[in-house]
Amino acid sequence: MKMKMNLHNPFIKLEGAVNVRDLGNYVTTENRVTKSNRLIRGAALNDITAADKAKIYDELNIRQVIDFRTLAEIAELPNQRIEGVVDTNIAVMSDLGHGASLADIIAEVSKAPTSNAFLMEINRRLVIEETAQAGYRQFMQGLLATPDSATYWHCAAGKDRTGFGAALILKTLAVDNKTILRDYLLSNPGRAEENKRKLAEISASMPLEPAVYQAIKRGLEVNGHYILNALQTIDDNYGSTTDYLHEVIGFSENDINDFKQIYLK
Repeated sequence: MKMKMNLHNPFIKLEGAVNVRDLGNYVTTENRVTKSNRLIRGAALNDITAADKAKIYDELNIRQVIDFRTLAEIAELPNQRIEGVVDTNIAVMSDLGHGASLADIIAEVSKAPTSNAFLMEINRRLVIEETAQAGYRQFMQGLLATPDSATYWHCAAGKDRTGFGAALILKTLAVDNKTILRDYLLSNPGRAEENKRKLAEISASMPLEPAVYQAIKRGLEVNGHYILNALQTIDDNYGSTTDYLHEVIGFSENDINDFKQIYLK
């Protein structure tokens, strides 16, 4: 049987949040399709409007929000409360100063303007560090226990910590790496206007050398090598995604099949 093409528009418009996307309608290598309005990724929800809250609850059927940010990030920009929606913090990186917050990324890439090493390392750490492993284990186990409603997960920008979470879900559902990469790279158009605004804000606050400006711009974007490095780190350390799911996430074969049953059609 010929597989369908993975071509669709996953973007969801919210007035107060960017890079919001539905992981529905992706075709798997097993010729099944991910369900729409079940798995929704995006950026933080600190600026959402009343209309956004109504859309999140009524139209998107989101009943839980998973926030991958640190407590310090949340204290600075807390999510808006949404009636009827449980907001759970799962900090997948806890060491501020060397983490994946926008402030950390900007600071670190400015030190080495021509290198992508910092963000490559962030994605490696999302696989191997105990804090990240415990966080993504809680995240995936929570998704397994949510058979009927939608989940929204995010970090600050909705690209690195969130992007690895999306890749992990799609790998579990037997989506191929090409499709996972395509989904990951959609953070660039998804954040384009916000990144432009952020760069203008930074430039207005301090003089920037051209190389540093370009480094910060790269830090606000995603590069396919980042997520591919994470997926390769899984293979290098565990042999396969299935072995990683068994050893780190705590999924049995029955759990993997149940996960597919919940999120595929």
